[in-house]
Amino acid sequence: MTPLLDLFAVPPSLLALGEPTHGESAFLQIRNEVFLSLAEHGYRSIALESDRAAGLLADEFVQGSATVPLERALTEGFSHGFGAAPANRDLLLRMREWNAGRPAAERLTLHGFDAPLELEGAPSPRRHLGRVCEFLGLDRSAEIDDLVGDETRWSDPAAIWEPGRSVGCSADAQRLRVIADDLLTELYLQAPRRPEGWQAAFVHAMSAVAVLRYHAAAAAPLTQEARFARLAGVRDALMAENLLAIRSVEAHRGPTVVFAPSTPSEHHDDGRNGPVVGRRRRDRLLAAGRPVRGDRR
Repeated sequence: MTPLLDLFAVPPSLLALGEPTHGESAFLQIRNEVFLSLAEHGYRSIALESDRAAGLLADEFVQGSATVPLERALTEGFSHGFGAAPANRDLLLRMREWNAGRPAAERLTLHGFDAPLELEGAPSPRRHLGRVCEFLGLDRSAEIDDLVGDETRWSDPAAIWEPGRSVGCSADAQRLRVIADDLLTELYLQAPRRPEGWQAAFVHAMSAVAVLRYHAAAAAPLTQEARFARLAGVRDALMAENLLAIRSVEAHRGPTVVFAPSTPSEHHDDGRNGPVVGRRRRDRLLAAGRPVRGDRR
């Protein structure tokens, strides 16, 4: 792996790898080998394009938790169905094995850097707001439940195609955005006094903000092409924000490897959103320095 790092005058603090063909298991196995080799050179974390909040559970397994079995880490710790990939099972096992008996400074950490959503829809912020309230010792469940209401009105895929069906600009959604912001403020106020569990609560708070932003974008009265371009841009911005937050957490321990499909729209490309999302994605990935291939973006 030394030749790879020799390509850089200074080893990057964020080294991004992309798979040119989504779903090919060989690339995931290569990723595992690359990351474990880079771990020998000081890299201490890997960020995958999977739900960041869900990734907290997968990392509990990696850190050696006796209360999170492997199967649960795979089914609940990844989004987009990525836990079913044998290479991701292998990654968790190998990271856990690496960590056994090592000091905190040398342990490997797994992160997700995607928002808790898919291109064609997003859930309500209920679960994430509830986790933050639990950490803060606040009982706002009745208020939040009343504002969220029926979960299906949030997860309805038709809301992505028809902005009038989206709850993103409703009075309830606006009130929930205020609550999410209030909870974030309270988290920051309590940070110096409550370091244990604070980072996980912060991830859930930002996940609540993320889904509310996505729903607001879905409700924008734009043409279908413009709306999908905006949704793709919002999701890109959320992922970039998560990567910055991950680097803030990991900076004192070492560099981070980022791995993702080269075209996230391929997760659910039905022919309607691919070209729009792809163009937007290509521009952003080029700006971020991630490798891309001509007509695929």
